[in-house]
Amino acid sequence: MHETVQNITLNGGNSATLVPVFDGLEEITGTLSVTNYKLADVAFPNIKRIGTYVQTSGSAQKTLTFADLESIEILKLSLTALTTLSAPKLARIGTLDFSSMWKLEQIDWPLLEEITGEMKI
Repeated sequence: MHETVQNITLNGGNSATLVPVFDGLEEITGTLSVTNYKLADVAFPNIKRIGTYVQTSGSAQKTLTFADLESIEILKLSLTALTTLSAPKLARIGTLDFSSMWKLEQIDWPLLEEITGEMKI
C-alpha cells in the first residue's frame, strides 16, 4: 500500500534523540522539516518522493541518507558539519539550495538525471 502524508516536522530537542523510521510511508507531498538533532547520522529509508526537505541545524551531523528517494522538489540544507549526502536512487531534483555546507566531501547521487529549477550552492 502506498502511504502518503502532507507535512512532517521533526525537532530533536537539541539532543541525540533518534529520528523516527516511517515504515510504509513512500511520499511526503508537502514538507519534511528536520531541526535540532545532535546525531552523527540521519537516515530516511523507504521514502520515495518528497515535496520539500529542509534541514538547517545539526551541528554534529556527518551524514544524511535517503536510501530510496527517487525525486524531490526542493532540497534545502544548511549543515556545517555534513560530510556525506547519499541518495543512491535519486533521479530528479527541482531546486537545490545549499548554504554553509563547508565540510561536504561526498555526494552520492549516481542516478541523478536532472535539476529542473535553481541550483544554489
